Amino acid sequence: MSKALFEASAIFDYYRLPEVFSGHPRDDYYPFPALYPKTNWPQAWSASAMFSLLQATLGIYPYAPLNVLIVDPHLPEWLPEITLEDLRIGDSAVSICFQRDKHGKSDYRILDQRGPLHVLRQPSPWSLTADFGERLKDTLMSLTPGR
Repeated sequence: MSKALFEASAIFDYYRLPEVFSGHPRDDYYPFPALYPKTNWPQAWSASAMFSLLQATLGIYPYAPLNVLIVDPHLPEWLPEITLEDLRIGDSAVSICFQRDKHGKSDYRILDQRGPLHVLRQPSPWSLTADFGERLKDTLMSLTPGR
């Protein structure tokens, strides 16, 4: 679903999704979504959908009171790399590149950081499948030099 929304946004001005558009099976006759002539552009709920998908894909959970950014990227095959620039968390800012290797494993690299921010790789705080060992390993790897 996220791939289809990313692809659909490319046909709209400034990549702004309208409040509603119709989906149907894609083929040579219907290569893109059907448009409704009286829809409003942009709409808050449609604009925020992309950020929600990005947050879920990258596993981004900022916690400004502790100057912490939790990440747990799982990039799909169709999105092998994405960079977020000047992401603000409290008084800090970070530019971070997320990459997917040929084996399907996703990782991140900090390109620029300003302020007292700690970037930790951790499964979502709401994960029901991550155990203590996985969380500990990810925390220790996040603290290694070069992170």
